[in-house]
Amino acid sequence: MQELREMRSKIHEEAKRLRNIDYILGRPSFENLWVLSDNKEKDRLRIALLSKHKDAIINWYKNHPLIDIGEQTLIQLRETAKEMCIHNYSRLGKIELLVAIKSAKINPVCLSEHPLENGEMITEIRRICDLMEPILIEANIPEDHLDFPEDAKYFEQHVIEAGHRWILEIYNNEYREAKTIKSLLSEEMWERYRAWADFGDHREVVLLMEAIQKLRKKITAGNRPELFKKASQKSMLHRLKKMRGDD
Repeated sequence: MQELREMRSKIHEEAKRLRNIDYILGRPSFENLWVLSDNKEKDRLRIALLSKHKDAIINWYKNHPLIDIGEQTLIQLRETAKEMCIHNYSRLGKIELLVAIKSAKINPVCLSEHPLENGEMITEIRRICDLMEPILIEANIPEDHLDFPEDAKYFEQHVIEAGHRWILEIYNNEYREAKTIKSLLSEEMWERYRAWADFGDHREVVLLMEAIQKLRKKITAGNRPELFKKASQKSMLHRLKKMRGDD
């Protein structure tokens, strides 16, 4: 009889521990952190769950690098997204906000509160293009497609402002959409997908290809700003030379 009581006691303790773990997993902030986690962080949690190690699960939560985002409510997430200049933040759902804020934390870009000088805008445009470079390469966009001459800082202000607004719009929309999807999997997992015969059938691949096509269409459109058009650059450089009296 004593042995039976001991077995029941062990089962009771195990059930209690599992209920505690289930309660922790069900917390909205815990679910938020799962969405924000990369594959390495998710693997650490999976190991803790398989071993039913409650303390390890709690430590995973408390020590998560993005806990400051994970513990925010929907209203707080929207306020954070607003501060980070995330486009259409008020229309995004909770998961979309979490992913967008994580992406913005990795590559922060925001309109300045004060008007920028021509040289400052040119510097920021180049910085944004550098941030986008890995995705631009994947989209097969020519390396010099977003390039412009060093003397571009002397172009008329409206030309530079138009280019600055355009590149920020792309960064905050088409680029971030593609970047967010790319962040769903590790680079190792993308490489595995590419090695499989049915590469194009995976949901993530389909979503990424659609996002990259939208990005490419936007950047290569014929109506892009004069700052990025070779013929316009040549004409504006010619005018600059005449103003300077260069031969």
